[in-house]
Amino acid sequence: MDFKSSSDLQIFLLLLLASIAFPFIWARDLHDIKKSQLLFPQHLLGSSKGHNIEGIHTIKMHLQRYGYLSKNYNIIDTNGAYNNAFDDHLESAIKKYQMFFKLPKSGVLDMETLHQMSQARCSVPDIFENNENETSVTTSNLHIGSKYTFFPGRVKWPDSLNYRLTYALVNNFPEEFKESVRTAFEIWYGRSRFNFTEVSENEGGNIRISFERGVHGDYHPFTKNSKTLAHTFAPIDGRFHFNADKPFSVDVTYNAYHLRTVALHELGHAFGLAHSPSEDAIMFPTIPTNLEKDLDMDDIEGLWELYDGFGVA
Repeated sequence: MDFKSSSDLQIFLLLLLASIAFPFIWARDLHDIKKSQLLFPQHLLGSSKGHNIEGIHTIKMHLQRYGYLSKNYNIIDTNGAYNNAFDDHLESAIKKYQMFFKLPKSGVLDMETLHQMSQARCSVPDIFENNENETSVTTSNLHIGSKYTFFPGRVKWPDSLNYRLTYALVNNFPEEFKESVRTAFEIWYGRSRFNFTEVSENEGGNIRISFERGVHGDYHPFTKNSKTLAHTFAPIDGRFHFNADKPFSVDVTYNAYHLRTVALHELGHAFGLAHSPSEDAIMFPTIPTNLEKDLDMDDIEGLWELYDGFGVA
């Protein structure tokens, strides 16, 4: 390669240096961003079975809350202190978590696992315990590749309602978000045999949607330090709560969660769908900012099976 002047050579060398340095700068920044976003103490990174580290109990609480660690497991020992031993039960729970989210099944608290645990999410468990206190999910085996799950007992709205449900936006529901919720109902209507009618707060409603914060009367408080965006109770309860302390937007933005997407997910719970390990499904448990999702065939097929083939038009 010929250079007509020393300035041409300098420009070439600068461009070459930039092209070499950029991947390393990008990788370093990505690593720093991930660490800064961790919900759990960074010193837990890399811990594994046999360790006893202060703060491990926070991982156990997280896994127990979402169904990966048995409710009978004692996180507090007989002396009233937190059990921070990384034991067989915790390793097994982490492996279940890694399997659900398609992470390497190591049983180690690696960066990918801690980062996934730190994502904003729905507070409904991913796995439910059966009568033998073993964690399990109710899944279909009729559709190869389907991953949708249901609540225990496959609870759903009764046939007597003839697929007609009412809903109400209650407790001074923010005006700017009403249309997004209505659109979410329209999307589910377009892919099912359900009919939805909005009613006033005083008229009740099968599904009652509100923004709540802190302790709000359902024994599932929102805490400011949690990553919980919303939660919804299985049929026929009908309560659907957004976390008022989290940023939502009608648009797709980097600093807020797309409200219609979260509403689509929570309505799936209101109809009887539990979480799906399929990242394309609206029923996937986590959602980042700057993301808009629609219904996936996994969601549609789940509704179909739950309602005996009459879920989808």
